[in-house]
Amino acid sequence: MLFNSVGFVAFFLATAWLHFVVPRRFSWIPLLAASYFFYMSWKVEFAFLLLASTLVNYVGAMRMSALPTKAGRKKYLLICLFFNVGLLGVFKYFDFFSRSLVEMFRAGDIALDPPLLNLLLPVGISFFTFQVTSYVIDVYEDRIQAERHAGRFALFVAFWPQLLAGPINRAALLMPQLREEHAFQYRRVVDGLQRMLWGLFKKTVIADTLALHVNHIFDHAGESHGLPVVFGVLFYTIQIYCDFSGYTDVALGAAQIMGFTLTENFDRPYFSRSVREFWQRWHISLSTWFRDYVYFPLGGNRVAAWRWHCNIVITFLLSGLWHGAGWTFVIWGGLHGVLLVLENMTGGFQKKLADRLAPARDSFLNTAIQVGLTMALVSLAWVFFRANSVGQAVTVISSMVPIDAQGGLSGWNPAILGVRTFLFHLFLVLFLVGVELTGQPGTLRARVALWPLPARWSLYVAGVWAVGISTAFGVHQEFIYFQF
Repeated sequence: MLFNSVGFVAFFLATAWLHFVVPRRFSWIPLLAASYFFYMSWKVEFAFLLLASTLVNYVGAMRMSALPTKAGRKKYLLICLFFNVGLLGVFKYFDFFSRSLVEMFRAGDIALDPPLLNLLLPVGISFFTFQVTSYVIDVYEDRIQAERHAGRFALFVAFWPQLLAGPINRAALLMPQLREEHAFQYRRVVDGLQRMLWGLFKKTVIADTLALHVNHIFDHAGESHGLPVVFGVLFYTIQIYCDFSGYTDVALGAAQIMGFTLTENFDRPYFSRSVREFWQRWHISLSTWFRDYVYFPLGGNRVAAWRWHCNIVITFLLSGLWHGAGWTFVIWGGLHGVLLVLENMTGGFQKKLADRLAPARDSFLNTAIQVGLTMALVSLAWVFFRANSVGQAVTVISSMVPIDAQGGLSGWNPAILGVRTFLFHLFLVLFLVGVELTGQPGTLRARVALWPLPARWSLYVAGVWAVGISTAFGVHQEFIYFQF
């Protein structure tokens, strides 16, 4: 069940209505039933994995809470971690490592034929697995108390707005909200609907439209050179942001309508002046998860410089692997790790270059140089994220140079799908930049709420119309992060 479908609208209205009318003591029941129904709409069998993950981590956390020392709790933590990592290993990584082993031995002329499971990857498995993993670790560390109510814990794991693509919520934030009563509030409902509409607009109107140019460049890698490829990479940078943040806006808006506050996942990441700052603004719930449960336990920056840099690279390699079982994702994560190490070693090469070219610090030009260089590096790394293979990524990057196979200059016309189409794509990008420049989306929604009623509703109607037209007649793309 996609967020941009008619079926979802009916599902959400029914779920929200039940949530408001059922007494607080029993309100978790319709929410849990709705969450499992939502998940089973993808594939019924997936629900058994979700239930198994819930039961193992619930029992493990309860056993840990009954023991006073970490030494006693450690056994149950390891059981939970082994199960959680094993779940990802079987469904997501087994075939990847088997194929990689074949390639490695083939390079040495050694024939190897390991088994392949060819299992369908359950949607959202990486997200809910990381959520329950953080929960059992926090219980083990005595940061939180184990949730004794099995139904509410099951809802914490399966809560449908966050289930498929996050954000990855910590129990300390979400669990108390599952015990509270949430009365209908008009202002909160309006704010949530505004956010959902903006999220759907970013997904259906901007992301899915830009996908036309992006898909052409990557599906025909090497056929175009120069500006068409440069704009293809730029458009993918915008596409993945609008796709993922669009999902997040719909999820957080839907949760807000029902009275829940979920973790914010984005803070205008493409205005970052360094890769370090980018990761403080992009997929915040995941980056803080890796910071707290991987980077800090490795020693963080409280170790020798060489170990500190190794910790950074290891963390980002694992982050890349979390995103997908493929070497393109590993390289993508590794590139970000290396860029962060370079920033640490140079004291911020973007800032130093900007200070040299535009000595007036905090000036528009100085900031623009830092933001532009950071976005260029992030965009190049996105090529590996989008590509189907390392070879395709290398081909796309090399094709950005305006030189064709015969060595002649080419690729000065970016409008490979027609001038009107290209100008419309460019307009969408500039429109998004304009909206982002106005400040935080929440601030913008607050400003819109102060508009006169006719102007406000004209904007809403225009947004609904644009989403409806794009959904009915545009290109339908599944949310990118559903594959993780």
